[in-house]
Amino acid sequence: MDGPQECIKEHNKIYQRRRDRIIEVLNRIGLKATPPKASLYIWTQCPPGYNSAEFASALLEETGVVVTPGLGYGKSGENYIRLSLTIPDNQLEKGLQHLATWHGKKAAVAKTA
Repeated sequence: MDGPQECIKEHNKIYQRRRDRIIEVLNRIGLKATPPKASLYIWTQCPPGYNSAEFASALLEETGVVVTPGLGYGKSGENYIRLSLTIPDNQLEKGLQHLATWHGKKAAVAKTA
């Protein structure tokens, strides 16, 4: 706590950039999310027809993206998933690309149905 503090501003910039990127992609694909004021995580509501465990499982199986089901954080967390800002940028971008591709496939299926 008494040591050098220069790295804190740089780390905050990194997390803010990651946060903004995740929020941008989630909102673009229809998973509404708002930026938290201070957190290393983003919460977003599951799409209709999924609970948090089902949605987390579907994302893992269909995209390889790991998210945390909200139910693990109590009853109020149900129907939400949590995404972390703590992974490296290259992995974050890869995961966001997979989410966007998954969403595109789901949207294409919905249009043909």
